[in-house]
Amino acid sequence: MDWFPSLLPFLPALYAETHYTLAGFSLIFRRWPEILADAPYRIEPGRAIPVLLLLRHADRFPVTVESAAALLRGPDGREIVFPLIENSLRVDSRSWHRVIHVRPPDGMTGEVTIDVRLNVRRPRDAGSRTVVNRNLPGVKPMPLTVRLAEHALPVSEDCRFADLHCHSEYTDDQVEYGAPLDAVAETAPAMGLSAAAVTDHSYDLDDLEGEFRVKDPGLTRWNRMRERCAEITRKSGFTLLPGEELSASNARGRNVHLLLFNNRTFVPGAGDSAERWFRTRSERSVREALDGKDADTLAFAAHPEHRFHFLQRFFLSRDSWTGEDYRHPGLTGMEILNGVPDRGYLAGLRAWIRLLLEGRRLFVIAGNDGHGAFNRTFQIGLPWISIRHSMRYLFGRCRTGVLAGADPSTRDYLNALAAGRCFITTGPAMTLSVTNEKGETARLGQSLSGSRFDATVEAVTSPEFGPLEYVKLWLGDLSGRREVPWIELKPEPGEIKVRKTFGMENLKSDVYVRGLAVCRNASGRTTFALTNPIWLKRKG
Repeated sequence: MDWFPSLLPFLPALYAETHYTLAGFSLIFRRWPEILADAPYRIEPGRAIPVLLLLRHADRFPVTVESAAALLRGPDGREIVFPLIENSLRVDSRSWHRVIHVRPPDGMTGEVTIDVRLNVRRPRDAGSRTVVNRNLPGVKPMPLTVRLAEHALPVSEDCRFADLHCHSEYTDDQVEYGAPLDAVAETAPAMGLSAAAVTDHSYDLDDLEGEFRVKDPGLTRWNRMRERCAEITRKSGFTLLPGEELSASNARGRNVHLLLFNNRTFVPGAGDSAERWFRTRSERSVREALDGKDADTLAFAAHPEHRFHFLQRFFLSRDSWTGEDYRHPGLTGMEILNGVPDRGYLAGLRAWIRLLLEGRRLFVIAGNDGHGAFNRTFQIGLPWISIRHSMRYLFGRCRTGVLAGADPSTRDYLNALAAGRCFITTGPAMTLSVTNEKGETARLGQSLSGSRFDATVEAVTSPEFGPLEYVKLWLGDLSGRREVPWIELKPEPGEIKVRKTFGMENLKSDVYVRGLAVCRNASGRTTFALTNPIWLKRKG
């Protein structure tokens, strides 16, 4: 059944690998490495633009890069050429990359476009070929689009932004890949991020290098990924949280994904890897994985309510999480925001609220499931025939604001996430705190007892995301198991920051309080921030 992996391109949302064929047939096969230029979709004020050059599979198809340059077009029509590579170099490795920082003129803001031109030659070719941005067959020429932000990402006190679901070069198989780890650490700070969770697939991390169906008893990929995360964090100051995206069986025996952060012991899971013909049950169930996890390992349900395409449900037995899976006490929380706030997000939000009202203390986080995509994601369109692109899974677009302190360590990030000291956002920042009659204060994720409380909400946005449309707080009645709106603020037109304190008296039962802030910019784009709860225990 060695031909079965060739069926994988029939499954939607797989990535633009061009070197796998069906019995030798493919209209997108080329005897060239995949050549891509990339750059973040957004840059913080005053930062240089990190331009990533990436060549994959040059071990099979070696080339010489003779030169490379970037042409930047500003919003005012100016064109500026930046040399990237001036001396020719031979590339013959499976994955090669370089990050070059391009600094736009001082004061330039708004949307710029970049065309990266690489002159590349194969060993026996008489002349070189010019590649503009990428050499993926059938893809229309399109520049990289980068927004030079005029205003920094809005932040609250002690907040650091993180993308908590991304894939690195250690996700590497017949249809998927990720960004080089040091490229992530070089690129993310320019976007306003301070941390990322490296969640490569469990079914890739235990493979031999260059293989996708041969297991490595020495777990070389797994061990190397963890070592590189620690090394890069130490040298760069950008925090890479090592982990894995585990394929596990839900209570129905079908495959779901579980994000594990800081697990020192590798957990195998290959049910939806297509490594084994029609053997789609993973090595661990969700219950078994959570029962056996290390004490300081964090576990979040990955995109738990995403509705997979029927082909993925049929061939790979992929499914959503069940109530039984959610109720395991070892689960830390849920990644309800993955890439875009779609129907899966709304279903995940509803599931989270139901669980909160049952008394479960689960925390929400956000990630993007990015596979080396900073500007666009390229995926298989028609199998072996075409490639398409989307803006869905861009690294850093959805963020988790982690209240981890002024100069957080890896342990500080993990402690904050374990305690729910975080919020999710596509734009603004939002925090809550509650103080009781004794002056004791609880922040996001914490609990507080008392007979009288004062709740303080702070929400902040920027002109980039537009003024605050409304700020809303909900109370979850844990006795009546219902959630009700409590406070809705309508800020003044154009207001970008609110801080208000509200008294909470005569509570009839134990409750939780959580918040939402919504913004709308001049172009009509809506963004939001959603906080984790604070739990309040009534005394007297």
